[in-house]
Amino acid sequence: MCGRFTQTKDKDEIAELFGLPSLPDYEPRAWSPTDEPARFNIAPTQDILVIRTASTGRTGEWMRWGLVPPGAKDLKGGARMINARSETIFDKPVFKTAATYRRCLIPSDGFFEWRRENKTKQPFYIQTNGETFAMAGLYERWKTPAGDVVKTVTILTCAPNALVAELHDRMPVILPRDAWSTWLDPDTQDRGALEPLLIAFDGDAMKMTAVQTDVNSVKNDTEACVTPLVKTQGGFQF
Repeated sequence: MCGRFTQTKDKDEIAELFGLPSLPDYEPRAWSPTDEPARFNIAPTQDILVIRTASTGRTGEWMRWGLVPPGAKDLKGGARMINARSETIFDKPVFKTAATYRRCLIPSDGFFEWRRENKTKQPFYIQTNGETFAMAGLYERWKTPAGDVVKTVTILTCAPNALVAELHDRMPVILPRDAWSTWLDPDTQDRGALEPLLIAFDGDAMKMTAVQTDVNSVKNDTEACVTPLVKTQGGFQF
């Protein structure tokens, strides 16, 4: 699964990478200790930057992480739908419409997984050799009782490559750059053209680093969350 990840790059850099004229301004977030746009420990139900296709072309928007179907009574269920299994999105009613018409990309620099070592849950930061990548996602529009629209999003997962399999039996679907246009194209609605994209990213093009345990708490959102541990003969030096 993908339960924590980072979005740390400058918005102009992300806009250029994804072919956007601009991105919405970052705003101070209640969970962030600073006003800086860099996010080192994004947690479920928080807002994340999402790339989608609008009538005017590609656009970037803030969406709430945790998909909420249009017919839901409230937003609470979104915390249970931060991820969706890519193998079933075209069959499950809750995802089928979004998989056909509302696909998106979630820019990221890396995501976290944990391994229990003695009494500690040791976090690992997983990246594509330090480059910004794009996770495949689906989004929905949920209307509040007052009529306001809240956009929510889920990150797709797949069976892991050999690297991630050391920590977890699922990983986020990371799309190579040559697949971005197909995934974002609203005119591509044939699952036969989309399902082949939903596979594990090449593990040889990824790296995994043991990091400080700051990321274990959602209260922490600083660069310390991705600071590597120093490896010693007896394990890791904290």
